[in-house]
Parts: sequence; structure tokens; C-alpha cells
Amino acid sequence: MDCIGLLKIIRDSHGNERIPNFVAFTDSDEILIGQEAKDQVLDNLPNTIFDLKRLIGRKFTDPTVQSSIKFWPFKVVAGNHDKAMIVVRHKGFEKLFSPEEILSLILMRLKDIAEESGLKTVTNVVITVPTFFNDSQRQATKDAAKLAGLNVLRLINESSAVLNRELFYRCEKAVEECLYVSKITACYVQEVILAGAGSQLIKPLLEEIFNGDSRISEGIDPYTAVVQGAAIEAAILSGFGAVGKFDEFSPSRLAIDDPDITLVPRNTKIPGKFSTCFTSSINRESGCSIGISEIENEGTDSRDYHRLGKFNLHTVPPSSAVVPLELGCSVDINRIFSIAHVKDKILKHKVTWGSNTERFTAEEMDDMLRTAEEIRTAGNQVKRGKQVKRLLEMFVHEFFPEHGSSVLCKNLDPGALRKIQEVAGWLLARSKQVL
Repeated sequence: MDCIGLLKIIRDSHGNERIPNFVAFTDSDEILIGQEAKDQVLDNLPNTIFDLKRLIGRKFTDPTVQSSIKFWPFKVVAGNHDKAMIVVRHKGFEKLFSPEEILSLILMRLKDIAEESGLKTVTNVVITVPTFFNDSQRQATKDAAKLAGLNVLRLINESSAVLNRELFYRCEKAVEECLYVSKITACYVQEVILAGAGSQLIKPLLEEIFNGDSRISEGIDPYTAVVQGAAIEAAILSGFGAVGKFDEFSPSRLAIDDPDITLVPRNTKIPGKFSTCFTSSINRESGCSIGISEIENEGTDSRDYHRLGKFNLHTVPPSSAVVPLELGCSVDINRIFSIAHVKDKILKHKVTWGSNTERFTAEEMDDMLRTAEEIRTAGNQVKRGKQVKRLLEMFVHEFFPEHGSSVLCKNLDPGALRKIQEVAGWLLARSKQVL
């Protein structure tokens, strides 16, 4: 938002409001991002990365990753703890990058575009993510922002749909469920605003629910709606010329694995703190291990359990086979889960919490931060080199326009003129090499 509180969408150097989520690696120091990467995709398929939403925060063995690998031209392999890692060839060597590192390059580019438009140094951001992103995918997005030198004030949901007929109808069912939970019928809804990727694809299905009338709004570009929502939220969080707030709800249920006990119900308003009491049968020799999962696609045949972590009870006396427990947790505004406390209410046993091994270790994050800084430095050098080359081309063009020589040449010393001619020849040779 600008100084008088008006929303302003910043365009890149090509005049585009959106940049494609493409990143391409080359044999030089240069890494192409956005439109430049997309334009050369057919000439550099194995080293051009896209479709990050289907990769970030997922394991290599995740069904979504495995089904998508068949169609991606780039190579994806299993890394530590079964993390999905991307293989590219860069500067003549084969390298492994995490999806978080690739996303960080796109975020760096967006940061540069914002700062080049006249903004001061950008450090705090609000990022939109698909509603279906789970805890791991949201945390991975925050990790990518950290690698890009950005602090995430908040992750907010964008309304999105996937280019799959079965999932379109699941979206339709979600709307019907929303109406049911709200205890209203479709005739009481004044307007439906579509926002996010694929919005127009689900419009025919929604028209059936709302009897084909004009309440489904087309008066706003869906991508613009998402960006403006993020900008308004950033202004609110920064205390800058905006009032109100966005309410967030947990679209999936958090539960204790065995027995299946709900910890955070689906559609619960967040952020918040939650707790529940339960009993668990414990092996007298080894104690017990109890998992916490985020349950996705509940009510469908493809119900998924996404393990967030587990806690363990140790040194259980032989006299205790069943132990009453109290588990407390919190879910922040970004929909990221953390354990607040686990209490053995009677025997006060030692309790340890093991977080999800999908997260990067501190050492791995440090390594990626170093790599990101190296890439940022190399990128700045390439950028400065291009700027100097453009200035040099303009200088040479002053002396040698397209038709004949300029008046300036007549006043030059023959030695200086010869040097300028050499530079002009070098620039022409370089341009032919690029072509």
C-alpha cells in the first residue's frame, strides 16, 4: 500500500503483474527466474523447475510427488528423511536443491522487483498459500522465505482449485458443507467471489449450486483479489492505514493417532490453544509412543494421515499399565502446530516430544542459508555485469549508430577511435554467441 493507503500492484521490468513460478539453471553463474526461465524451457527442460506447490513440504514417497514425477522433465530424488530433492546441472556440475531453496529464489526475485520500484529494503512479508497446504507445507514456505532473507508476518489462505474433475466436485461438496454448517441455503448468499488459480474452471459447478444466477462475481481478477488481500493484511499487521482482520480456520482435524481422539476439530477458529485428556495402555518394558497427525480429506475415500510428530513416556513402573495423560497444543495464525505440554497426571513420568523429521535440522538450514547467500552474490554480479554491458552498448552506439558514423567520431583521436571499434566488435561477437 502507498503512503495514502491505496493498493498498488507492482509490475516487473516487462510490465507484468505476475511472474511465472519458473526457475532455470544454466552452465554459467546466471539463474533465470520468472518469464526468462519460462521462455527458454523447451531448450533447457531438465534444468527448468516449476510446479513447486506439488513438491514443497512433501516426502519423496508422497503419492502426489510419485504421480507427478512421471510428467516432470526435471529429476526428483529422495534426500535425507525421504525429503523430495531436485537434481539440476549448474555451472557444469550436478547439484541437489530442496524445493524450499528453489522457492526462495522466486521470493528473492519478488523482493528485488519491489525494492527496484522505489520501496525501501523489504524484510517483512505476507505470503498467500493454497488452503489445502498442511503443517509441513506451510512450515516449508516459511523456511523458503527465511532463505530469501524475509520474515513472514503471516501466511494466509488463497482460494484454489486443481486442472482434475474429481477434485472439482470435492470443491462443490465443500461449498455445500459450508452452507450446511452456516445453517443457510444458497438463496441467502448475496455474492460469491472466485479467487485463486483455476477459479474459472469451477464456476460452472458453482452455478449449479446457486441456480445459475449472477451472484458468482467476475468483476475482479482472481489473482488480483489474492494479492490485494495479502497487501491489506500486511498493512493491518504493520499498523499502517487499515482496520479489520482476516479470520482463519483449521480446514483439517488434528488428532491423537491411537486411540483416534480429536485435539483440534476441523473448522476451528485459529490461532488458539487446545488440550484434551485421555488414557493410554503402556508397555511396562519400553514405555509408549503416541503420534499426533493432521487428518486430511476426511469424509472421503482418500483420507490421509500426515504425521506431525510423537511423544514418548519413559521409565514406566511395572504397576502401571494404563496412564491418564493431558495433552496441550497450540496452532498459530499460520496454521502451524506446536506442543505446549504433555502431562502424566498421576505418576509424573518423563515425557519427550519428537518433532516431525521432515523439518530441516539447524545444520541443514545453515548450509542452505550459505548456498542462498552465494547464489544471491553471484546473481548480483551477473546483474551488475548486464547493467555495465548495457551502458557500454549505449556508449558505443553514440559513436557508431546503425547507419554510418556519428559526428563524434570526427573529433576523436585515431587511437581512441580504434579502441572504440574494438569494443564494438567485441560486443557484436558476444551478441552472436548468445544467439
